[in-house]
Amino acid sequence: MAKTESNNLTQEGIDELKTRIKNQVEVMDAINNTTKIRILLLLWIYKEQSVNDLCDKLGKSWPTVKTHLKDLIDAGLLNTREEKSRGPNKKIIYSVIPNLLAYTRLGFDLLKLPPEDIVEILSHDLLSDAKTIEIIIRNLALFAQEVIKIV
Repeated sequence: MAKTESNNLTQEGIDELKTRIKNQVEVMDAINNTTKIRILLLLWIYKEQSVNDLCDKLGKSWPTVKTHLKDLIDAGLLNTREEKSRGPNKKIIYSVIPNLLAYTRLGFDLLKLPPEDIVEILSHDLLSDAKTIEIIIRNLALFAQEVIKIV
């Protein structure tokens, strides 16, 4: 297999690393939305919530919250469990996966890639971070209200 000058990785190794980094970037893209960030923060604060609990706290409709929850589950960021409830259906309870931040940050493996790939990935990551910070700043009052409710 041909080796590149990037820390003697094979092309297959570079492709695997790029795929892993692409998945991390996709996770960040999945949460770069005000409602999704609020859902993650609420689940972090309250540990577990049902769709109805989240609808009440977010002031959003059931279909809207359910759509965002599906996106977060598809990105691998949420755990679910069923809980017995009145009626024939079980209630689904959502929680954030342990070590969520590990799935959202790029590691030093990035430096093993060719320089042009590093520049492309880092520029996307910086734009993603800037968008996340902008969303958090815009919604800081809402986040503070949720924290105050708990304290």
